[in-house]
Amino acid sequence: MSAHLSKTIKNKTEPQRHCKYHEMCQSTFWVYQCLVLRERSGISLRIKSVQYYIHNIKTLNNDEEKQIIRIRVDIQHLNKQEYCKN
Repeated sequence: MSAHLSKTIKNKTEPQRHCKYHEMCQSTFWVYQCLVLRERSGISLRIKSVQYYIHNIKTLNNDEEKQIIRIRVDIQHLNKQEYCKN
């Protein structure tokens, strides 16, 4: 893997700043990023498990409930690369 690609990955793995649910954003982003990496560079990855939690939260007006789904994904590195650690 080239140094340029690994630097790009590091810069793009921060949680989205505008999202209050950083854990959810980071986890879902990791899955996407890892799948993209597998396509581009041939890194062998296997998703070990996916867990999700549903939270009911009130909106600012307190007149509507929304469900927020938080996702956690565990990824196994078949070739011991560290780029897609969750």
